[in-house]
Amino acid sequence: TLIIGTKENLSNKPGATTKVTIYVQDRNDIPPVFLTMPRPITLDDDVAISTHVTTVSATDSDGTAPGNKVRYEIVGRGKAPRYFQIDSDTGEIYVKDDLRKEPDNE
Repeated sequence: TLIIGTKENLSNKPGATTKVTIYVQDRNDIPPVFLTMPRPITLDDDVAISTHVTTVSATDSDGTAPGNKVRYEIVGRGKAPRYFQIDSDTGEIYVKDDLRKEPDNE
């Protein structure tokens, strides 16, 4: 909290004062770090849709929310987004589509 004051311009007498409260927020400046790197996983091509494949886990050392909240997503333009989905909150990865399907135009 700052106390701000004024003075009379000509007489140099004290004028009014007020309090100003400034809140400093933690900046989202620390990137998330994966806790462990998952090992390679082998799946049969006839595995059922919605089968849980694995879970990834990361942590973010920023001090306060929302800067310390980790969200997960599958990135890239390859085949993975067609066949797999990830829960953005938990990091759980599931089979999204029939792994026997050939991708269109890839």
